[in-house]
Formats: sequence, C-alpha cells, structure tokens
Amino acid sequence: MHLASLGAGYNHLLDDIGNMPETFQRMIPVLEDEDPDDAFSTVPYEKGFNLLYNLEKRVGKDAFERFAKSYLKKFSKITVTSDEFRLFFCSQFGSHEKIVDFDWDAWFHTR
Repeated sequence: MHLASLGAGYNHLLDDIGNMPETFQRMIPVLEDEDPDDAFSTVPYEKGFNLLYNLEKRVGKDAFERFAKSYLKKFSKITVTSDEFRLFFCSQFGSHEKIVDFDWDAWFHTR
C-alpha cells in the first residue's frame, strides 16, 4: 500500500500508527472485545483519504469526479460500509486496467 505524503494529515497518521496497537492501525480496525472509543484516531480518516487519492490517480480526475457525484447521489442519506463502497466503486471501474489488481484487502485490513 502506498500512502500519499500530503502534509499534516500524513504526519498525524504516522503519529497515531506509532501510538496504537496493531489492530487499530488499519483502515477497518479490529474491535472484537475492544471498546470502540479506544480505537478512535485519525488512522481510518487519513487512510481513507489516501485510498480515495490513490483511486483517483488510477482512474483519472474526471472519471473519479463523475464517480463521486454518482456515489453521493446514490448514498447521500445512508451510512455505507467499506465493502459497500468497494462494490459500488468496482461496479463503475472494476474492469479498468489500473483497478483489476487493486488490493482492497491490504488497504482495508493491514497497517
């Protein structure tokens, strides 16, 4: 996984990763038998930003903006899980040459 070095957010991410147990260093933290409040940090937010940035770079700015508009229209009033986001993104770009080998599991479940 490659994270974009984009200023203060990236530095906060590195700080939080250094201070959190491994199970909380993921975009989707492992909360089994844990207090969710203990997992709260910038990690999912900053990794989420970097995920979106990476996806935009892969499909191009114009295509990503069209995707974002359709995503917001479809999901504007509901909560969406990471897997639901992935499925919707793949329904738009799944056959794109720069997406077919994208490692969603690494982005979601590794530190």
